[in-house]
Amino acid sequence: MIPIIYWGNFFAEGALSGSTSTDANPGRRVGDGSINLPYEATSGSPPSGVIQVTLSEAKAPDAFVLVLGDVTSGTRFTLESEDLGGGNNATILDFTLTADTDRFVQTITGATARAVWRLTVVSGAAQASFRELQLASAQQLPRSPEVGIDRTRVRQFTRIPIPGGQPFVKREGPRLRRTLYSFVAISGLEVSGLERFADGVEGGDAFTLVDDLAAQYWSELVESDVGFPDQAGVFTMQLGFQEIAVE
Repeated sequence: MIPIIYWGNFFAEGALSGSTSTDANPGRRVGDGSINLPYEATSGSPPSGVIQVTLSEAKAPDAFVLVLGDVTSGTRFTLESEDLGGGNNATILDFTLTADTDRFVQTITGATARAVWRLTVVSGAAQASFRELQLASAQQLPRSPEVGIDRTRVRQFTRIPIPGGQPFVKREGPRLRRTLYSFVAISGLEVSGLERFADGVEGGDAFTLVDDLAAQYWSELVESDVGFPDQAGVFTMQLGFQEIAVE
């Protein structure tokens, strides 16, 4: 399949509010760009929770993404939008999980730009725990990668020699996927979309990658520079992605 990147996060661009006000509430920590720390998205019985973001200007996301979390079958997600101060309320997504999962992507099509976006979560049994959520923009590569995809497994460890004995191996993190794609882009919308993505993650921001094998994972650009070599309007590009993972 053609890889798709879900980047940016409206939850990190506006004023957040939630159904609780503790430090562990997603209203404080959703959209922080990190999957290191989990937080409870629901409380009470039956478990439920609300996460709302109020933007300074109306916008429309391309997808709602659970980057990483712990939610059970039967959990219902409802995403609504409305104007600042109320009015024109619309239900954008309303779906119930049919299996336990730790990540998913729900595409949003035809949504009107709004300033207020509200997520309601109702879980059937256990409390829902999130590490990161996105209201994201989508950028698909213009076409399938060319033959010769570079796939690497990054093994995080330090090998410490022990005189006269077996070396001590200190494991420093999980194994990570690193993928380098080469592809062709034609001047116009294809290139401008890729430029918006490169500019949008210019601070090293993380994003969701659904790769050519249909695997979904939190990722970052490996290189600090993204080249746009132009050969008479044909751009032969490379993008390198490395997985961000937690144990």
